[in-house]
Amino acid sequence: MATLKIMLHPINKDARGKRKIVLRLTMHRVKYYIDLKINERFFPDHFTDGQIKPASGVKQYKQINAFVIQREAEAHSVLLDLEKRNIPVTLETFKKYFFKIKDQNYVYPFFDQLIKGLEKKNKIGNAGIYKTVKNSLWNFKPVSGLRFTDIDLSFLEDYETHLTQKGMKGNGMVLYMRTLRATYNKAIAADITPADLYPFHNNTKPNGYKISALETVTRKRAVSLDTIRLVENAETKPLSSLHDARLYFLFSFYTRGMNFTDMAYLTKDNLSGNRIIYSRIKTRNKQRFSIEIMEPVSDMLKYFSKHPYAGNYLLPILNDKIYKTPKEQKERIKTVLRQTNRKLKDLSNELGIEPLTTYVARHSWATIQKQLGSPVAAISEGMGHTNEKTTTIYLKSFEDSYLDEMNRKLL
Repeated sequence: MATLKIMLHPINKDARGKRKIVLRLTMHRVKYYIDLKINERFFPDHFTDGQIKPASGVKQYKQINAFVIQREAEAHSVLLDLEKRNIPVTLETFKKYFFKIKDQNYVYPFFDQLIKGLEKKNKIGNAGIYKTVKNSLWNFKPVSGLRFTDIDLSFLEDYETHLTQKGMKGNGMVLYMRTLRATYNKAIAADITPADLYPFHNNTKPNGYKISALETVTRKRAVSLDTIRLVENAETKPLSSLHDARLYFLFSFYTRGMNFTDMAYLTKDNLSGNRIIYSRIKTRNKQRFSIEIMEPVSDMLKYFSKHPYAGNYLLPILNDKIYKTPKEQKERIKTVLRQTNRKLKDLSNELGIEPLTTYVARHSWATIQKQLGSPVAAISEGMGHTNEKTTTIYLKSFEDSYLDEMNRKLL
């Protein structure tokens, strides 16, 4: 007959000697210790008769004790239910019913299901992110039978260590962890896994894994107007990849820092008189932009219209006769973006200036406008931010380098 007992783990402890609360299941004189998924650990002196002492210094000891009593009662109910139904009590069957684990509680098949659904909706970018995270997770834990209930605080901390060893930075890890969290949330919504084992931090799980702790402030880079003039005046051979990369950079700068993907999808339908009218591709808020086509942009459009790769698109990034599906178009844009940034690096070396990227064009438009005295409200509208606060935070990242340069000139 199986017996149960709430206790601290008799062996496993941290560096300070603290232990986790576990449920001991004894069957045929063999003892199994089942983690109750309480993230906090406790000293043996602070725990007696299956409860945390009031004098333990633990602020939430009442809530934890109530949770432990509830789980112990549920464990006894599981044993009685298994006995009534003549189901042999094993560690696996007990854990299955105790944690309400469903047969389809597997991580990788659920990832595949989400990826397939996103691809059907032509959300190729999102599908790619989920696919990348799934592959990363498999590289960390290549176990086909990995369940959502296996993902606890220790699992996430070990995965974080794995990503760090792979050379991933804070904000990269944030994307991976947010994608994994979103997958877990979708599994709960689909009734694939129980919500009470949720391992991430929220209001009901104050000791859960906190993704925000990984976030780092990304230093945005901008160049001066003098540097922009050097790029404008640089001599590059027409129809060469270096020449096209230089024009893509300047096109973005001249069009209020237009995103590279938005540039790629511009067609002749986006032209209206002497204006380019478009909505951003990646944002849910389909804000409409209307940009005057001034002489430098007009010259670029004439050049691109005669490009050997010219088609219905304004810029020779996409070609409707070759890249027909959203997935093919997405991959093509990524390829050209990488090539463009490599060529911009070559151009930067030739000109002896700080490294250029397509993002630098957007950042530079914003910070130069501020330095020229343009109101933040106007910059915010030009960039498509939903409020001025976002623009203020965005511009703040440039201020230190600009003020340092001013100080250098003074000294």
